[in-house]
Amino acid sequence: MKAQEQSDKNVPEKWNIKSNLLYDATGTINLGFELPLAERWSLDVSGNYNCWNWKDNRKWKHWMAQPEVRLWTRQALRGHFFALHALGGQYNIGNVHFPFGLFKDLRDYRHDGWYAGGGIGYGYRWNFSRRWGMEAEAAVGYVRFDYKSYECFTCGEFLNNGTRNYVGPTKLAVSLVYRFGKKARREAPVPVPYIAPVDTVYRTDTVFIEKRDTVVLREEVKEVPAAPVIITRSEQLHLRYKQGNSDILPTFSTNAGELSRVRAMIDEVKSDKDAQIKRIVVLGYASPEGNEDSNLALSTRRATGLRNYLASQYPALADLLTVVPGGEDWAGLLEAVEKDLLVPE
Repeated sequence: MKAQEQSDKNVPEKWNIKSNLLYDATGTINLGFELPLAERWSLDVSGNYNCWNWKDNRKWKHWMAQPEVRLWTRQALRGHFFALHALGGQYNIGNVHFPFGLFKDLRDYRHDGWYAGGGIGYGYRWNFSRRWGMEAEAAVGYVRFDYKSYECFTCGEFLNNGTRNYVGPTKLAVSLVYRFGKKARREAPVPVPYIAPVDTVYRTDTVFIEKRDTVVLREEVKEVPAAPVIITRSEQLHLRYKQGNSDILPTFSTNAGELSRVRAMIDEVKSDKDAQIKRIVVLGYASPEGNEDSNLALSTRRATGLRNYLASQYPALADLLTVVPGGEDWAGLLEAVEKDLLVPE
């Protein structure tokens, strides 16, 4: 049995690289990469580097590393996410203006030192195609600064050491994303028909032969019944789900008609006096837009959902229902594409 998902086909995969356009606008070189860890988790690591001296001896020299763990609300690398990050680096700055009231004396002094901190954030990702996307994120947190102060912006005399504690925005990003990787086709498992074991029946016949004396002969006959006829019935369903969901919705889209067909098949077999249901295999699929591991997990949950639905309709058959995950439904996708493109057989 197959399940199709109505969802966006712009699904990201595997390695992603990105660049924060806001940092680019300040002349800061930056690059990040992101890798999915599980169905709803990913790891993002970015780095910044600025080594320029600007007009009037203004400088914002620094480097920074910023690892981040993300929890996505539906599927990794798509839609809404929440983030937890750490950050750290070194800086040499002077004659610039910092927002949020940080280092108000930079118009008169130069600071040289290191910083470290962390924060939490929220963001959203749009996928324009299989390769390109855009994401935005804002985060707040805490940063500890340790620095040395100098009189001027170049080689002035050392004044003092200092530290500052900062609480406020720690990340603002509007990033352009490019994805590497390709989808791998997964062979769908072939259902194995269940063959019931055949019991051997022994019959003992007693034959009496009367002659001069009574002789009793016993003959044991081993009788093996003919093998039963096994018929495998298959019904293909195209159930509709809400995006990323595995719950059976009997009244959603065309689900009512699809569920009615499978119940009719089961009722037909049950009403046959010469037939007996030995096993029902629910083979679930998911459309192949997502990454392979996510699709395998989603097909398992959807097959389990249909198994639970049939168990509620036929309690006596609950122990005969078996779930087999099918993963990605490439055959169904190719069939749909052929129909759309009117490809001749």
